[in-house]
Amino acid sequence: MACITRWLYLNFKYQICPLPTDPASLEKVAKNLNIPLAFTYTWHGLDVTLAQQRIRENLNSFRWIATLVITVVCFALIVTALWVKFFERSSSAFPRRMSLTAGMTNPTL
Repeated sequence: MACITRWLYLNFKYQICPLPTDPASLEKVAKNLNIPLAFTYTWHGLDVTLAQQRIRENLNSFRWIATLVITVVCFALIVTALWVKFFERSSSAFPRRMSLTAGMTNPTL
C-alpha cells in the first residue's frame, strides 16, 4: 500500500513541480515511478534530458489513465454503497420476525 501511495504522490507532485536535474535524484524518481532508464545512459553516465523526457512521457500517459481509474473506482463505490443499503434494508426486517417468534412459548402452533 505504501508503494502505491508513493507512486500516486510522485505522479501528482511532478505534474505540478519541475523534475530534478541531478542524475541521482532522477534515478530515484524513475525507480519509484517504475520507469526503466536502461536506454538513457551514455558513456559518461545518465543523460539527464533523455531521462527527464522519459519521465514526462510516463507522467503524461498517467493523465488519461487517472481519469479512467477514478471513474471506475467511483462507480465501484457507488455500486457498493447501493448494495450495502439494499442489504441493510432487507436484513432490518429479519430481526423483527425473529423477535416475534422469540416471545412465543410454543412455536409449532
